[in-house]
Amino acid sequence: MQYTPFISDIEIPFFSSLATLKLNHDKLDDSIHNILGFYEVRPSDPQEVSCRMQVPGNALVADKWVLLKWSKGSFIDLPFRVPFGAFRAEGVIKNFNTAEEYRIVDKSAMLHDAGKRIWDAIMDGSVYSSPSLLASFLMLSFADLKKYRFSYWFAFPAIHSNPPWVPSPVHHDSRDLDKSENAIHQSSFSLTNSDRDALVDAVLAWRSTVEPRQHGFFLARRVRHLPSQPQLESNIPTDPGSNASPLQAPDYNKCNCTWEVSSLSTYENGFFGNAAAEDCFICFVDPSNYPDAPGWMLRNLLILIRHKWRLNKVQIIRYREIPSFAMGPQSTVMILKSDTSIDDSFSRSGSLVMPKLSGWERNANEHMDPERIADQSVDLNLKLMKWRITPSLNLDVIKRTKCLLLGAGTLGCYVARNLLAWGVQTINFVDNGSVSFSNPPFVPPKLSRKFIQGFVPPVMFCLYQW
Repeated sequence: MQYTPFISDIEIPFFSSLATLKLNHDKLDDSIHNILGFYEVRPSDPQEVSCRMQVPGNALVADKWVLLKWSKGSFIDLPFRVPFGAFRAEGVIKNFNTAEEYRIVDKSAMLHDAGKRIWDAIMDGSVYSSPSLLASFLMLSFADLKKYRFSYWFAFPAIHSNPPWVPSPVHHDSRDLDKSENAIHQSSFSLTNSDRDALVDAVLAWRSTVEPRQHGFFLARRVRHLPSQPQLESNIPTDPGSNASPLQAPDYNKCNCTWEVSSLSTYENGFFGNAAAEDCFICFVDPSNYPDAPGWMLRNLLILIRHKWRLNKVQIIRYREIPSFAMGPQSTVMILKSDTSIDDSFSRSGSLVMPKLSGWERNANEHMDPERIADQSVDLNLKLMKWRITPSLNLDVIKRTKCLLLGAGTLGCYVARNLLAWGVQTINFVDNGSVSFSNPPFVPPKLSRKFIQGFVPPVMFCLYQW
């Protein structure tokens, strides 16, 4: 089963807060700080960017207060409030003093420490008081305050299940479908409209009673209310020849269902009780817009289910309801199962060892490279000319054209410059000679001292400049 990884989304005011914190408070102290983020269900986002971890401008926290603004020698303390419809995530940030420290840090050790925080919380039960730890993240950063340039890298620790969880086909019974449909098998299904409405009401009522760090993960139990029986006890036939009609078996398709929602901690207190397995659900808010790839935080939730609750088959609700949108995305139910054999993470001593981790965000630095941005700007200018002047111009043919320039002096440099402006990417120079003292003033790029000595071949000069 595939999972949709988080991508980072930082608000610009956050960098100002980080610079203020470093300059006025941390100074040379590069210890780790707590940081908060949030995610939300955005059905209109493209699938590949739907699972976003948003870091607001007031995300830097210590305990329950925010280091937001330096005023008159002290910080103004403001509480962190998760926006309506968003769900809290816990994180840590380590802001290094130098760029060298940022580059050479042991990233595997940093990811291991962040994952160990989740693992320990699951095993000692402290995750029940803060389920938002299951959506944790790590941020490494370096703030160059002289140039106001910020480097950062995010990790979203995810503990791998071993053996892995796999989707199980859904076997519908007569309670949900007609007997003719019992052969239908699928890996996920949607709740009925009545179940969906009742679940939304129950979730909203439950959220009003708990703190925000509980909202992203919860338990749900469906309670079926059988239809009333019109027959009286006296109508039960005692004589085989009696005409009285016997009591009919309850029709589960006509049951009125209500939902009970509670925190993860109530599982060990018997929240599900004697309820049927098909009416017991473990839920998490899923920002992923992929139909078959749930959000990244499900990995850590499954670790809790397997290692803490010792379950190997569960019904997971990818909760995606948006109260303010009547026709919003529908929640889906996944039935997952895992191998019933003993997990490989048991050591010889009988204690559990944390499985392997993953979670570093893909490095997007190459997409911000100035040279690549300049190339894209050239392409933009050419496309604007094509759209407005010559729609029939084939820019791809020009880009693939290979040019041979005979002579790499002043004229060769200017011709190459014009070819580059038209998007030509392959230029070969042929020349035999040296750069004379009269050439540098007429060549577009600036020359370094070694190129005006009269001993450098023009071809080498062009390669250096372009």
